Amino acid sequence: MKKLLITTIFLICASFNVNAKNLINYSILIEEDFDTIMLIQRYSDNTTSGKIISYGGYKYFKDVYGNGVASNISTYIQPAYHGIGNNMESYMKPKYIIDKFNFKFSIRGNDYILNFISPEAFQNIEGYITRKESFSIATLKPSVAWYGGTFTPLKSIKDLKVISKNNSLTLCKILLEPEVIDLKNRETNTNIIKFLACDNNETNTGDRDDDFEENYFALNWYNLDNSKNHNTEIPTSNSTVNILESEIYLKGEKDINEHSVLVFETEDHTQDMFIKGESYSIYIDYINEGYTSLEDWNDVDPKKLLEDMKSTAKEDVKTVTWLIEPKIFKNTNVTYSYKVEWNDGDITIETKILTLGRKGHNDISLVASQENFSVTELENLAIEFAKTIKFADGFAYVDYKSGDKVAALGIGGLVAGTLGIKALAKVGLLAKLLPFLKGFWWIILAPMLIIGKLFSGNSDNSQKTTSSKKNINRRKKKD
Repeated sequence: MKKLLITTIFLICASFNVNAKNLINYSILIEEDFDTIMLIQRYSDNTTSGKIISYGGYKYFKDVYGNGVASNISTYIQPAYHGIGNNMESYMKPKYIIDKFNFKFSIRGNDYILNFISPEAFQNIEGYITRKESFSIATLKPSVAWYGGTFTPLKSIKDLKVISKNNSLTLCKILLEPEVIDLKNRETNTNIIKFLACDNNETNTGDRDDDFEENYFALNWYNLDNSKNHNTEIPTSNSTVNILESEIYLKGEKDINEHSVLVFETEDHTQDMFIKGESYSIYIDYINEGYTSLEDWNDVDPKKLLEDMKSTAKEDVKTVTWLIEPKIFKNTNVTYSYKVEWNDGDITIETKILTLGRKGHNDISLVASQENFSVTELENLAIEFAKTIKFADGFAYVDYKSGDKVAALGIGGLVAGTLGIKALAKVGLLAKLLPFLKGFWWIILAPMLIIGKLFSGNSDNSQKTTSSKKNINRRKKKD
């Protein structure tokens, strides 16, 4: 049951970077209304983080946590039996106040998410989980509102099945959470998706899809309005890249992660910049690891690299072939491209570009459809794009000075380390987005699935190919 009362706010903002660690397991706790969950996440460095997800959102949850931490906000964690109805004071016994409760609020589709870090809170919550006791967490934001939720630890598959009986949609959404998909649940010591299935056919096309278009364009896109050809900084890299009038882009981990969650329903905290063209997508991640030596370039063996890729490929991969073997240009840019044929007939392509600087390098993935680009066109696009990236004075590759930090991997090791077949979320995602693709196929198709056969038989195919070629030519223009 949620408790509320109108009252004031503000608090100091907390910083969350837990995704840089290896997540090893999690616990699930369910709120008594069966529309909100808490995840306690444990990491390889013995740290913990918490997450509360209000599926479908809840006004007072947002009112309390939506503007971040403030000095006058207070949070309480106490045994559930103290809480009485809508009596705010009963959920906020002074002896149970949490000394430091840092949090970050975010919105994912129609869901409200609270990530929190608090050693004292985790100590208390772990005790409730161990004893399988219900407890309440309540936060007061004076003069604005208060929120109270009562949570119960789930310690068996049987407990989880209770969720389905009370709110099947909640269980379906739990089974889509990245932690639940990828990891073992600590209490059951297993991946729970092996034992549970969603029986709600509306899960993948629910409320989030109703607002997909609105949410997509609500992202912090640059060059969407008053579009023009211009140069812009690649975050943290001391370099710039040319943006075409036809391209839109996102900057920073936060916005790119929101895009990934919206389109792929999975988090991505690895990119610094995302560029969307009419028939291709470009992901840029600046790696600040130092100056990359070229001494081992002659050790790059395309045949051996291809064999390594095939040996580590997933079972549903039929074969992998080079489209463009690794090449180096002017001793500062490396590019290569490979094609993956899947057992279900799909074809995906990834082109990599490495632009080298004095302090690090830009790791760039160019995603495009083979239907829209010939191999020569794809190579030209990669080369011309790389040429538009300019490092600032003093940060270019040629500015290296003796004593500068040198990367642990030379260029040969770097090329080998950036190879790999990415797992694509092919099942269900295309069906989800088909209505939206009708009007905006060029914005979201390429980064989602680079499937050659997708456009086969389409009467608009020649038009899309012409548009792609136009962008290749325009990439050669410099400001």
